[in-house]
Amino acid sequence: MPADGTASTPHIGITLSIIAEVGDDASTLDNVPAAAREVEQAGLDSVWVPDVITGDSRPALEPMTVLAAAAGATNRIELGTCILALPLRQLAWTATQVQTLQYISGNRLVLGTGIGGFTGEPFWRAVRAPTKRRGPWLDDALDTLPRLVAGEKVDPDGAGVPIALQPATPMPPLRIAGNADAVLARAVRHGGWFGGGAGSGGPETLRPGLDRLREIAAEVGMPMPRVTVAPEVTLGVAGAAGKARDERAAGLVAEGFITAEEAARIPIAQSVGQVVDALGAYLDVGVDELVTGPAGEGADWLRGLEMIAEGKRQLT
Repeated sequence: MPADGTASTPHIGITLSIIAEVGDDASTLDNVPAAAREVEQAGLDSVWVPDVITGDSRPALEPMTVLAAAAGATNRIELGTCILALPLRQLAWTATQVQTLQYISGNRLVLGTGIGGFTGEPFWRAVRAPTKRRGPWLDDALDTLPRLVAGEKVDPDGAGVPIALQPATPMPPLRIAGNADAVLARAVRHGGWFGGGAGSGGPETLRPGLDRLREIAAEVGMPMPRVTVAPEVTLGVAGAAGKARDERAAGLVAEGFITAEEAARIPIAQSVGQVVDALGAYLDVGVDELVTGPAGEGADWLRGLEMIAEGKRQLT
């Protein structure tokens, strides 16, 4: 059941693969227009792209440009970022990208954002992005960005150069990522939270965060924010899902997100029934929207996508 306690149709989105490992060929990245069309035709609700440009020879596509390609290939599905590292970007430039995406997509953008988590990478240093006090910076940016997107005349960085951007568009809904109290308060203020992700554990581990969101919302007299989660579960056909789970688990252990014992417990769903059980458990604790994706490539990816779509139909 959603975070506000009401029953609704589950909203399920698919993450597109736009990053690879160092040394991998760029051909491993998704054909974004084709993949987005498949997601829409399957009856799912959205596509999402990460923001992981490191500058260390790792193949990675820029997320806002990718979503423009997805917008041109689709008519209905939402287009989300998970998670746009806003401090990497000059705010006025971000605002005009948001306006452009809203204009060409018919206002389908969902802006998942946060302070970013790769501050030690070469790309952060190359663009001179802030590495300290990113929380306060993000608060100021999220107060200013809607005014820029709406076409108001604003001095975005206090440099004495006010600008007015057109065409004005609606500000997309926000999903604020992170788990600290300051982040949860930010999510309440802006109406959306993005939880889960690497090493986050199962649905029960979300309960403390959801309870805290409710407490903060009650304290400030605001509604419970919309809750979007990337579930810690590998979905797909047999073989592809097992391989993807093992590779993901090994990566999480190597990067220190989880222990080997925790990695062994990462669930896997290789049938429609298992998909229903795995995703339904997140909906039961109060999640509104799930962002996941099928394991594998080519035919395996397509079969996994249909498995997720059928799971959604059964959860409705």
